[in-house]
Amino acid sequence: MLDDANKMFTVFRKWLVTQLELLGINDNVEQVAMHLLARGQGIATVTNAFEDKEFLQQEVKQLKQWLDNEVLKSSH
Repeated sequence: MLDDANKMFTVFRKWLVTQLELLGINDNVEQVAMHLLARGQGIATVTNAFEDKEFLQQEVKQLKQWLDNEVLKSSH
């Protein structure tokens, strides 16, 4: 089961890397993808555990701001 989870998250991470590169993020793209993957999974887990839609909305807003900043940093 752990191997299946690893495969699934590896596919997702590689997809994120591709998407981030298309956004112009090239510096530390693997690290940014891993951070985005981990943060998204954490948000999903906590949202489900507490059934808290407001938390989800707050975290998605912050995640979008973080991603915008990553794109801006890469454009300079």
